[in-house]
Amino acid sequence: MKLILKILIFLFSYALLFAQQNDDSYNNVLLTVKNNSPVWTSTISEYTNNNITRRLFQGDRVLGDRVIWTIINHENIYLAYILFNNYRYAIHANDLLPIVDERLPNSWIKKKDSERKWIISYYLDIIRSQDRNTFLSYEKSWINSLIEDMKHSIALGEFNLINKNWYNELQFIVNFESLVFLDAVVIMGGFDRRPFFITNIESYSNGYRLTLSGDSYFMVPTFGDFSTRLAFPLRSEQTMFKIIFIPDGDYMDVYLNDLNSYFYSFALVNSDFTDELFNLVENNTIDISRIIWPRRADGSMDYPPPSGVDLSRTYERIDFSNNVYFSNEEEIENTVINEITNGTDKVIFNKENEVGFTLSFWVWIVVGVGAVVAIIAVVIVRKRN
Repeated sequence: MKLILKILIFLFSYALLFAQQNDDSYNNVLLTVKNNSPVWTSTISEYTNNNITRRLFQGDRVLGDRVIWTIINHENIYLAYILFNNYRYAIHANDLLPIVDERLPNSWIKKKDSERKWIISYYLDIIRSQDRNTFLSYEKSWINSLIEDMKHSIALGEFNLINKNWYNELQFIVNFESLVFLDAVVIMGGFDRRPFFITNIESYSNGYRLTLSGDSYFMVPTFGDFSTRLAFPLRSEQTMFKIIFIPDGDYMDVYLNDLNSYFYSFALVNSDFTDELFNLVENNTIDISRIIWPRRADGSMDYPPPSGVDLSRTYERIDFSNNVYFSNEEEIENTVINEITNGTDKVIFNKENEVGFTLSFWVWIVVGVGAVVAIIAVVIVRKRN
């Protein structure tokens, strides 16, 4: 019964968020299919591996319309509604690519089995408070609005919920994954997350600047009703906008347009962290000893834990560096660095061994607190002429 309740509330919450009509002025985003991919007719009530409508093929051009979060075969899945040959389908959102010259690094893209998730940084403050009511400091408007909508549905007989406290209702519908990078889509927010299609990617500082277009829900007049949503530009301001992502250790700092307009920060945490967030919502208890506190590259923390918490454990640092491409062999052959300095980002060096082969390395040095955590190398081997 509890599982059924979870599914019902989950589906209802997303029906509320996405049961809006497309605005006639919305321009769908042109995308391409990355792999041969199953699709479903968008009007079916449940997406499973047993009711696939057809398949699209690598390179097919489609129009992106909307992105949703749902469950297929007990897995959390992001689906995109697309238009193809005048039909509307649902497709795995990670099977789409933007039509752009540059790509986000593979390490940024969410994988199916990703153990770590980006959470909005104020969840760290909630965890360190060890009190679920701290959610109300950040999400009160969103919580109140959703509860009112649910109470209305209960009054209409659509639901019969025994528990009426916000935490009894919300524990089943909150997804604590606050920032998701897919090849063609970025999703971000707090409780109220918003998906955006990527229309351009450019390297910027030590991160990337993306041009984003809101999906069709972004275009309707009611977008932004919840005052705790992140302050994305509204349709009345601009239909597309630029946003910058700069990695810093276990954090991702986000800016609008340029580095003078700070937007928000996210932190990369493991499943123990999100499990304890769920535990806090449901039971108002937490095992804070399970928490590994994310750090910036210099070892600092935006929300330090309570005194007495063990800080000896740290996350394995993930390489969020830009992709590096060699323009030609001469560039590799003529780059010789004999010594690697702690903290160096990217260096290339060659070493010729005694049997006449040249080893060319691209090295990314991952620096923890005062020490090299890992050295990742790509090796190219060529026989000397």
